[in-house]
Amino acid sequence: MKILMIASESLPLVKTGGLADVVFSLSKELHRQGHHVDIMIPEYQSILGAFAHEKFDYFQVPINTPHDEGVYKKVDIDGMTFYLVSSDFYFDRGGVIYGHGDEFERFGLFQLAALEFLRYHEYDVVHCHDWQAGLLPYMIQTLQEQGLLKQLKTVFTIHNLAYQGVFELDLYKDLFLPYSTKLEMHGMLNFMKTGIMAADVITTVSPTYAKEILSPERGEGLHDILWMRKDDFVGVLNGLDVEMFNPRTDTMITPYDGRTFKKAKAANKKELQQTLGLPVQDVMVLGMVSRLTSQKGIYLLLDIIDHLPPNEVQIVILGSGDAMIEQDLRRAQARYPSVVGLHVGYSEPMARLIYAGSDAFVMPSMFEPCGLAQLIAMRYGTLPIVRATGGLADTVIDHTEGGCGFVFHGDASDNLLLKVQQAHYLYQSPATWRPLIQQAMKQDFSWKKPASTYLSLYRGELWKH
Repeated sequence: MKILMIASESLPLVKTGGLADVVFSLSKELHRQGHHVDIMIPEYQSILGAFAHEKFDYFQVPINTPHDEGVYKKVDIDGMTFYLVSSDFYFDRGGVIYGHGDEFERFGLFQLAALEFLRYHEYDVVHCHDWQAGLLPYMIQTLQEQGLLKQLKTVFTIHNLAYQGVFELDLYKDLFLPYSTKLEMHGMLNFMKTGIMAADVITTVSPTYAKEILSPERGEGLHDILWMRKDDFVGVLNGLDVEMFNPRTDTMITPYDGRTFKKAKAANKKELQQTLGLPVQDVMVLGMVSRLTSQKGIYLLLDIIDHLPPNEVQIVILGSGDAMIEQDLRRAQARYPSVVGLHVGYSEPMARLIYAGSDAFVMPSMFEPCGLAQLIAMRYGTLPIVRATGGLADTVIDHTEGGCGFVFHGDASDNLLLKVQQAHYLYQSPATWRPLIQQAMKQDFSWKKPASTYLSLYRGELWKH
């Protein structure tokens, strides 16, 4: 089967979040299972010069802007080909890759370039990811109505329904697209809604999140639209790149496996405490690696600091995001310097050290489409403490039910505190705690099974799932 992934980011070229991990890791597994997979993303400034590439072809697309042309570039990595949509005006910019104020034009041009590419390169499936690729299934549909690309199937994956790509409705004319109600939501042009309405199959990144976003509470205004397509809509749990995240071979930490973790995790904890200026003590360390947004339940964690067992628990946090949350975390660190260790920003070596050096990993998210951090934490023998939502509910089983995690319900900080207290109680008994670590490290969160599910969906076997 020949598959083209269309996304706004992908490892190893560019990453701002879990989308990049998923696109690359899923593609690698599909390739490993014997399928031809190419990936298309924009060529951002950070990619320029960082990877060996060749110019592949020139494009000019119908968009109402003077900047309607560019170049396809080609990069070969791990047996797969990346096609980069290169536009100096729209993508050769410093700083962040999103939020430049002209996102409609940037990702409109990107999708038109993808459509132009598909006119001359044959694939069985085009797999579109999130709103930045949400118009493409509709663009393909319009060509199919003209007798073109009839063999091509489209899959649209929702990674986070909260981000939809909403613009003034009349802008669709700037892409010279025919009008359809599929484009419109509440008088606005909505890329996410368009993808949901036009794709052959719609997926999201966990079964529980798929159920949640069919409700008004979690549907972000699109629950009725999803209900209309519910027979073509399925939640497929994300996997984890178990080669990339492997504590036995990880060069960023003191490595270990399920037999040697005791001394190695203690060494990683010591380095973590020293790096973040915390007292080097044999206490339970709670880790968090997260975007700092209200979605992530940061305030539930801040609310319980006063109630933690004194001199027996430390909290280490890595992340960036909302300025107010960053400020509140800095205040907590100043108030509890022997309890809270904070690194504002992102550092992959620091993230790996938190996964390896923490005893438990906290994710009190208000909603979580899938989440990769809890999977990484378990891979590194760090037991997850999570709120029962989305992919967290699908991947973490409470220790009282035969699992190796701590799962709480509701949105009260007392519920989180209770699970932290339970974890601390078990942590004090190595004979109980260590088997939970070993159990966590044995979990299979590889992409093998999810990739097989996607292949079934690509073949039109949705009814089996």
